[in-house]
Amino acid sequence: MHVTRLLPLLLLVLPAGCAYPIYKQLKPAADVSVQDANGVPIAGANVHLWTVVYPHHRRGPAEMKETDTSGNARFPSESEWRVEALVIHGYDVFAWRWCVAKPGYETRHLSYDDWLNTKSPIVLREGISQPCKEPEAFG
Repeated sequence: MHVTRLLPLLLLVLPAGCAYPIYKQLKPAADVSVQDANGVPIAGANVHLWTVVYPHHRRGPAEMKETDTSGNARFPSESEWRVEALVIHGYDVFAWRWCVAKPGYETRHLSYDDWLNTKSPIVLREGISQPCKEPEAFG
């Protein structure tokens, strides 16, 4: 494209500080299945989905669901229109983290990306449960 065609667009964007509207996913939708080591669904497990917003490690949307009698927990997606800027550290990047806990089972922590790659059930092994603690930062 010729530079003179871009000039009117640049004149509109530059005074606004290079800001632009964007529709961002704040929290993904997920259907999670929780099972024991033998593949039996675990009802009543607490499934936490946390959001950390980079680059400043701010807390984003968080939600906790309890698994139903089939060992499933469903999380709806959450998105919104935002204004971001084209400057260093001017836009937010979202990352998500799971924690699954139930008394009598070892607490599991895993990244959303690890779960998303397989979408396989989250397996809890018998053991000592620890309360889920909100992550400070993770990758």
